[in-house]
Parts: sequence; structure tokens; C-alpha cells
Amino acid sequence: MTTKNTKQWIRVFFVIAIVSLLGILWQWQKTTTTLVKVEGGSFTEGIIGTPRFINPVLAQSQSDKDLTQLIFGSMISKDSEGQNVFKLAESLTVSDDRKTYTLTLKDNLYFHDGKPITIDDVIFTIEKIQDPLIKSPLQNKWEGITIEKENSRTAHFKLLQEYSDFENNLFLGILPKHIWEDIKPDEFIFSLYNSNPMGSGDYRVENIHIEKSGIPSSYVLKKTKESNTYISEIKLVFYKNESELINAYRKGNIDAAYGLSANQETRDLFDNKYGTTGKLPRVFGLF
Repeated sequence: MTTKNTKQWIRVFFVIAIVSLLGILWQWQKTTTTLVKVEGGSFTEGIIGTPRFINPVLAQSQSDKDLTQLIFGSMISKDSEGQNVFKLAESLTVSDDRKTYTLTLKDNLYFHDGKPITIDDVIFTIEKIQDPLIKSPLQNKWEGITIEKENSRTAHFKLLQEYSDFENNLFLGILPKHIWEDIKPDEFIFSLYNSNPMGSGDYRVENIHIEKSGIPSSYVLKKTKESNTYISEIKLVFYKNESELINAYRKGNIDAAYGLSANQETRDLFDNKYGTTGKLPRVFGLF
């Protein structure tokens, strides 16, 4: 083999080696690429209906509940696998006869205005739920339950009889007693704090856009410093009906739409890629 042929073969092998290496690197990158969560950004969601009661005691509509959950959070929540997650609560224990539950709050909890959260705020919230003059939709769940305060962070919930679902009662936000305590029960539903709330959840109210009629059309929420969520800003926009909500999504005015009926129009809109459907829990009883 001549020197010239040797050099040509070396060049061929070199080119093959480079191409093979690039192929291996591309395949490795393709199979090992992962998505990394990054804090920041904003998200706009459209909801049918205007909120009236952004209040854990009074929340009824879907828009009420969505905003209440974001702004007030809850003492206990559930993760994606259905397991209890302690949010504002540090622990929850139950007695042997399952009639006494002991709740302890985490230390150094604060409302968005900087005031500390104590067990007095928890007791106040539940007393308002139990007050028949306020007519809370949660009243039946707390009927016959008494509360004994142990200290500034701990209280005992005493049940008349065993109630296996009681823990779900504590999927509840906390009202700030220092703001609501002077508001009489018959004035409770009319308070301006129902539409401009002070909570302790992952997001606080940054801005409210009010129409000329006095009805809020959107809320802008900002992530709090203590929150471990990723989205910095959430905007909730309210629409009168499903048609307006779908048109807003088509125009790109919102990033997501909630509460749409599962008809062919909405299926075509999301092309079965970005839509999620689910069954609503419903119980029929014959007595």
C-alpha cells in the first residue's frame, strides 16, 4: 500500500469516526433531555362566573373556591396521589376512640399583612362556619363538633361520634380574626373583605379590575415569598357564559379555560391534546 493510499484511508476512517461520534452524542442528548422546573412567568385562566365570596367560610361557586384556595390555602391538603399534606398544620393526631382530633399549627405562620396566625384564628373561622346566621355551606360538616384550645398553636376537636371523614373538614383556609371579628353575623356576607380578601396562602391579591357596574372582571395574584410554587403571577378572568370563555381562548386572551362542558365544540377546540375531562363526584340517596 502506498503512502498516498494510506493517507486517504486515514482520512476516511477519521470522517467515519467523527460522524459516528456526532450520532452517538445526538442520540444521547435525545434520550437524556429532561424538563427542569423554573420559577417565574405568568398564567391566565378563564372561569365562568364572577366570584362573590372569596372566603373559606362562604365560598360556593367555582370561581369562589378557586380564588379562596389560592389566597387562603388550607390547614391540610392532598397531593397528586391522594395523600394528606400538611400545609398550615404541623400535625394531626387522633385518639383511640377516634372522637378527639388534636391539631397543631406550624410555628411562625403569618397572614399576608404580616399578622401572626394562631389557633384563635382557626377557632374563629370554625365558629363562623357553625353560626346559623351566617349560613355557611360547610355548616353541616361542623355540626355538633366542639373545640378546646390548648395553647396558641394547638386545639382539640371533639366529636359526638366517630366520623372517619373528619380530616377532610380541615382542608380549610383560615380567616384573620383581627380583620373579621368586629363584623356582625348579619353583615358577614356584605363585607368588602369577601371580594378583597386577606389570606395566608401561596398567592396574595395584587390587583382587582372592576367594571363600571362595580363587578370584578379579573384578579391578578402574586406569589408570596414563603410559597414554594413556581408561577410568579396568576391572572383569573371571569366570563358570563361558556361561549364568551371559548371565544377568549380562541383569540389567545387566556392560557386555559376551566369548567367547560364536554361537548364536541370543546373537544374540537382542544383537539384532545390540551383538554382534561373528569367525572364530578355525586351521591344520590334514598331515605
